[in-house]
Amino acid sequence: MKNLIYLGTSIINQRSNPLASKLRYCTARELSKIKVSHDDYEAFLNYLKQENKEIKEIALISTCNRFEFVIFLHEHIDGLDAAADKIKSSIFRFLEKEFEMSLLFENEARLQILRTYCGLNSGLVGESEICLQVSGAFKQAINLGLLEEHGLELLKEAQILRNFFNEEIYLKPISYCEIAIEKAFRSLSLISPLKSVCILGSGSTAIQSGLALVKNKIPASNITLIHRVSSSSQQIEYFKSKRELDGMNFVRSKKHGYKTPKIANLCSVNDLIVFGIDAKNPVVEFPERCNQVIFDFNSNPSCSFSSNRKHENYFPLNDLDAFVREYSYRQNNDFELSSRLNFGERYIQHHIKNNVKTFSSSLV
Repeated sequence: MKNLIYLGTSIINQRSNPLASKLRYCTARELSKIKVSHDDYEAFLNYLKQENKEIKEIALISTCNRFEFVIFLHEHIDGLDAAADKIKSSIFRFLEKEFEMSLLFENEARLQILRTYCGLNSGLVGESEICLQVSGAFKQAINLGLLEEHGLELLKEAQILRNFFNEEIYLKPISYCEIAIEKAFRSLSLISPLKSVCILGSGSTAIQSGLALVKNKIPASNITLIHRVSSSSQQIEYFKSKRELDGMNFVRSKKHGYKTPKIANLCSVNDLIVFGIDAKNPVVEFPERCNQVIFDFNSNPSCSFSSNRKHENYFPLNDLDAFVREYSYRQNNDFELSSRLNFGERYIQHHIKNNVKTFSSSLV
């Protein structure tokens, strides 16, 4: 795609082997310091467009481990490097901080975006959360008028390709949250079963957590989602569109975030608390005698304990990551999966090389 720029802190430069180590420019903790809330997206991206007249379309993918811009420049722009440097300077000015960012252009950018959407650039190869994250970012930008024909074309291409990978390469969809929650459940030795759940967040982690909980026999009607999203976000609409989550309860907490007595009370009366958010800690403080089970997917701890010690049924991100890494290790030893992934790599690179916009079911 002509004049396409992929700019970000966490663009992975490992392309030859999907199962190889993933390389990033910053840690999750460093990344958490450069977040932009969904409520500020429109102002941020409009500022970048106003400061850089070269920008025709723009979207921001901001997740727990990504901060990446997909940018289309006007066709009359000649110097992509100079334009990218100017855009980076504008980003630093708005955020009032500088950080290292990597950069890809045109077909290299297109290849990397499509590989990311297909789950080839994830620590857990083939995971489904990245589709929700990228789709959500694109759709929000489209609703705001910041992505138009080129963005729609790229998203459609990614979706078609991902469907092929799901059917021909992965065969069975996998979710980071589903693996983490299922294994956390198995490790619990509870006197009574978990009956009610409170999820804090509204992004892909929260969505996949809800789906995983239903699969683990918790009725959607026993799940409460506490969210604070902008009016332009598609996330709650996506929740409500999932048949498996029909009957889930929704509580919005925008003005004061999650640090309110109402939220603390909701957390105290549910058996399980799932944090799927990216906010500075602590979000909720639990009493010394805490009976809740807590799954904390946040890169920074989302809760604190009055006793200053985490109780035995608290599962922070490191513990949940360990469950998923165990699964990922098995992926590395799966010869049939490796063979299918190698075919998938050839498949996508063939189409990029030949600048094909639609995908057939076999290599030409």
